[in-house]
Amino acid sequence: MRAIYIYIFLIFINGFIPLGAFNAKFKIVSWLIISFILIWQNTNTNINVLKKKLIILVTCGIIGFLIYIYPYLGLYNAEQIEDHLISILNYYFYIVAGFEYTNLFKDKLQNLDSKNSSDFIWVQNKLLSLQKINTIFCALILLILPYITKVIFFSEKYIINFLPGNDANGYIYENIDFTSISYLSLSINSVSRNHALLIPIIFIYIAYKYFKESVEYHRRFKFDKSNEKINSLIDDNKLYYSITSWLGIIYLLCSGSRLGIILGYLLTITFLAKFRYFFRKNYKFDITKISNQKKEHKNWDIRNIAISSFFIFVICVVPYNLFFPLSCREEFKHNTVLTNSTIPITHEIRKVISLGNNNEIKPYKTCEKYSYKNILYFSEFASSSFNNRYNLYTQNILGHESLVKDILFIIKSSILTIPLILLFSGIFLAYFIMYLLQYLTNKRIFKNYRTFKFIDDNFVPLIGSIYFLINSVISSGSAIAFGFIYLIPSIQILKNILRLIFFKLKDY
Repeated sequence: MRAIYIYIFLIFINGFIPLGAFNAKFKIVSWLIISFILIWQNTNTNINVLKKKLIILVTCGIIGFLIYIYPYLGLYNAEQIEDHLISILNYYFYIVAGFEYTNLFKDKLQNLDSKNSSDFIWVQNKLLSLQKINTIFCALILLILPYITKVIFFSEKYIINFLPGNDANGYIYENIDFTSISYLSLSINSVSRNHALLIPIIFIYIAYKYFKESVEYHRRFKFDKSNEKINSLIDDNKLYYSITSWLGIIYLLCSGSRLGIILGYLLTITFLAKFRYFFRKNYKFDITKISNQKKEHKNWDIRNIAISSFFIFVICVVPYNLFFPLSCREEFKHNTVLTNSTIPITHEIRKVISLGNNNEIKPYKTCEKYSYKNILYFSEFASSSFNNRYNLYTQNILGHESLVKDILFIIKSSILTIPLILLFSGIFLAYFIMYLLQYLTNKRIFKNYRTFKFIDDNFVPLIGSIYFLINSVISSGSAIAFGFIYLIPSIQILKNILRLIFFKLKDY
């Protein structure tokens, strides 16, 4: 069950290694480690199961070849193709690793699903232990280790390694944003803030699954709700799930990415909309069992309220410079994580509004830090501009800035990218608002309960799926998330589309 943390830790380490010979050697070591784990996990796997897995991975490989390799065959020379193939192979390794962990994760939860009521306490304790481990790794990889390494690497003693004049070390100085968390660990040698945005989604998704399993296991045996030991175990599980959620939210809000910030907002709104489930005991996310009686005695979960209040305080009150001393943004007199997260969003809105005006909004802001001998210049808004994305989405040109666009590019239909993105966004927003209202009002908003249950069981992957509207699978972080969370649903959707086309042609 800890394999996923090994994979993410490999991505974490690789984020520090500058491009060059050592980086290439580390990739090979990573592939060997992943291969060993995969072989070990499938030692006793049935041959028929292996065939099914192979079919899915071959299908993924064929589609990946059409999207990420075939278009470059006539554009790159032999050396460029070789480098490109190594990068794509690296991503494919992580997709396979994530996919295999999906099966391992599912099997582990099924093995815990004992039919013997005498095992109930043991199962709940095991789920709680797994939940704690997930929270610890989430805190280490997303916040604690990035902060420690930031203090060390960006200190006056070592920051010279990232300044101009040291280009030979493999770091691209202009692409490093010292004011956000993205370039502090998971992607310091990367050119995109978005490459690691799905890592917190993985942690939150795992945490939700552990908590959901704990609740469902309790319901199946229908134990007395007054059992303090059982309620304590489930409440502890919920507490660590809450902590993991807040850790992921803070990472996303500090990512410096407009997309990451939006994901952070959506997760925060969802969390707060479920306040009665997080902040009250004995309500285990069963929306049909919550009473609306005003005189009902409310048993508040003080620990969860305290933990959530602490994280809200950090987000809304604590100065942003406490976490990022090199941040020199001056838009707010008292800049916090929350106010700082609005800057990239409002910057892009001003750019879109100014498209028809002569007043040009500069895409980059230059910051200066005088505590070092060298004045520090870097860009805060280095991601693709609105104009660049609009041109890419409306023309059949090559560019991996949307998985939707990449798929449409194969069939020469890139013009449909924006309509499909808008259609998905509209449907998502409508259902998301209905989902929140059902939790806030405790009234039946969805006429079809199965629709609500599907959204409720998959709200984390659904929020994370927004990533692929304006990003593709071109990083190790997005690759492992795609393999773990999205590969099987994607194959199922493709299967349904092909089946629909087949029956339409047959009827014709």
